[in-house]
Amino acid sequence: MNKHKGGLLRSFRFAFRGLYYAVKTQRNMRIHISMAVLVSVFGLLYRLAPLEWIALYFTITFVIVCEMLNTAVENCVDTATKEYNKHAEIAKDVAAGAVVVAALLAVVVAAFLFLDSTRLAFAFETLLSNPVYTVGVGVLTLLLLWWVSRTKQRNGKQKEDKE
Repeated sequence: MNKHKGGLLRSFRFAFRGLYYAVKTQRNMRIHISMAVLVSVFGLLYRLAPLEWIALYFTITFVIVCEMLNTAVENCVDTATKEYNKHAEIAKDVAAGAVVVAALLAVVVAAFLFLDSTRLAFAFETLLSNPVYTVGVGVLTLLLLWWVSRTKQRNGKQKEDKE
């Protein structure tokens, strides 16, 4: 079989398969995506400026990429060794630490973007003054909480995501 057959489209298929795997199997990935959705909705209410949107989406992307790299490292380590290995533990811990650093950066960026009291009051006033917005954000939040907390079903048994 020719490795290069399919070229670019095949590469994208593999990439989207990896993204799908991370979203499907990793609870933390679903948490990050859910937070990205909620923060984006809040950004609309907050009326972020174009450069603020760029900062927000670079930060969101950085967190998601770190989570995907963490998933890749965990899977590689799990494939390489089934028994306890100090170096395997360190590799997994360092990869998880990278996600924590990225998430902390996201909190700092969010603080800079969203902690203007005048704009914050306007965003909440907009949200709470329109029942459609209020109910919509509430339903979206509940749906995202359900999605994040989903467990996989295997052979009739419930199984939590492997972290």
